[in-house]
Order: sequence, then C-alpha cells, then structure tokens
Amino acid sequence: MNISSLSKYALAAVASASILAACSGGQSGMGATGTMPSTAGGGNLMTEAVAHPMALNQPHSAGVIAPGKKGGSSYVYISGIYTNEVYVYNFAKGKFGTEVGTATSGISEPQGMCASKGNAWLANTGDSNLLEFKGGSTTSSGSLTDTGEYPADCSISKKGDIAVSNICSSPSCTQGDIAIFKGGTGSPTAVSCSNLYRYYFLAYDKKGNLWVDGEDSSGAFSFCEVAAGASSGTPITLNVNPSFPGGVQVSGKYVTILDQLGDTVDEYTISGTTGTEAHTITLSASGDDLVNDWFAGKYLLVSNLTTGQGDSFKKSGGSPYSTATASEALGITLVK
Repeated sequence: MNISSLSKYALAAVASASILAACSGGQSGMGATGTMPSTAGGGNLMTEAVAHPMALNQPHSAGVIAPGKKGGSSYVYISGIYTNEVYVYNFAKGKFGTEVGTATSGISEPQGMCASKGNAWLANTGDSNLLEFKGGSTTSSGSLTDTGEYPADCSISKKGDIAVSNICSSPSCTQGDIAIFKGGTGSPTAVSCSNLYRYYFLAYDKKGNLWVDGEDSSGAFSFCEVAAGASSGTPITLNVNPSFPGGVQVSGKYVTILDQLGDTVDEYTISGTTGTEAHTITLSASGDDLVNDWFAGKYLLVSNLTTGQGDSFKKSGGSPYSTATASEALGITLVK
C-alpha cells in the first residue's frame, strides 16, 4: 500500500472515514486518491492506531456531572478518537480541575468539537452524526444526522447555525464538503470550496463568515472562506502555508490555523482572497501531534494526540500551563 506523506490527517474515523492528525512517528494516511480512508489525525484508522501505541487510561465513570459551583462552571470536553470516549473536566483560570466524567454511550470515532450557549457538540464520525451535550453532562441530549458523510469538525455561528466539515463522503471516502444546519436543526445544506477535496477544521467569525482548511486533490494544504449567506466558498491564498492543516479559530482580528507539524498557531490577517501571516504562537509540548485548538479567554486549549492529553497554554505560547489526562485526544472545546 502506498502512503502519501502529504496525507497525515488530524481527525479519525472508522473503516471508510478519515482522521485529521499528523503523525509524529512518520506514519501517514492515504492521499485523496487513496483507496483507504484517512483521518484528520494523520492516517487511516488502522495505521494511525499502530503509529500511536499509547497505553489506555483506566475506565472512568459515566453519567451526569454533579452541579457546578455557585455562579456557574466551565467545562472542557476532550474527544478520544480510538477509545470512543469524551472526557469532561472542570476548568477555571486556565487550569484543568477534577475529571467529572467520561461519555461513552453512542460515541463512534469522535473527532472535532465545538460549543455555544452552554452546550458542546461532537463530530461523531463513525455514526455520521453530531451529538450534543449540555455543559457538565456526559449524556447526549440531542443529535443532528449528517447522512452519507464523515464529519470531522464543527463550528457554531452567532445566529445558531452549525457548520460541519465533512472530511469525505461514504462509502468510499470521496470528496468531502461542508454541511450547514440552519438554526442548528433539520437537514443540512451542502456547501463546497473549489480548492478543497478533504475538509478538516473550520470556524465562524462574528460576521458569520466561515473559514475552513484541508487539502486539495493532490494532498496540498488549502484554505477557503465561505462568506455569510454564500452558497459556495472562495479560495484564500496564504503567503505562508502551515505544514499540515490543524484547528481553525478566529481570535480578534486574526484567523488562526494550528500547524500540526510545526506546533505553532499561525495568525493571519485576511484581505480579499489573500491571507498574510502576522504572528506565530509557538507551543512547546511533548510530541508533535497538536491537532485541534480552542481559545478560552487568556488561554489556548489544545488536543495532543501524541500524549493523549488536553493541554492548556497561555495565549503567548510556550510550555503547557495545565494538562488533563485523556487518551488519543483529538477534539477539544470549552463550555461556559
């Protein structure tokens, strides 16, 4: 089997799904033209599991989390791609607190996560759906069906629309797209970008514009904007491309892209169809499979597939400020 070095994904999926994480050990996934599905985490599910022979944590108790402190609590949700679990931690002032539970029911190859208005959403790749969790709970309270697709990541607009990046379509993992659930309900509308074949990570800005990264049909990094209300995306050319696509976020005036192979968060200003790198945040963590990220006020949350843990950094970067034990961490989000 020929493995393309350009196709190290960072999110994972079963059989014909894909993982979207880059492998530190040099193991990579099939290219867009390969016959086996790949993942956002850096390879197809089987090779990625071999490439990361990490010991699994002891099982945790599942169920509804105990009520938070007065005044409300914040929770970090971390998806474990190979263990089919979602870990939930208390979080305050940049530090992970106690692990309050682990979700297991109905979870199949979980990848990216997003949150809004007290709820977390999970791209449940293996079952082609999204699962909703009310903040502090490990029991799913709702779902959205993404028929015939392998969802990799999600983002929620200020209007409540939920956008899902479909890394590829079933059953043979052909070209992916973006599914947009208006108002976070019903059946989705499909949107595509002419320069993307694999769709990885995405994020809405305050104006409802959607930013998404991934790879073209040859496995090269690609970036796209779907303007608010548009039925298709516009290719964006960056003056400096990340080595491998990771999490996309919007922070202030910048659109940020986590470079999985560079262990950096690259900040870009966008003008028309051109993006210019303005700053780089360097993250010093064990391993080099930092996959997905989430800005949490003065802190940056990152899933670390190599160590399997969740990392919290100060926004200036450097070494982790706090860590949370998980297993094969791929998606991460914060629920307030």
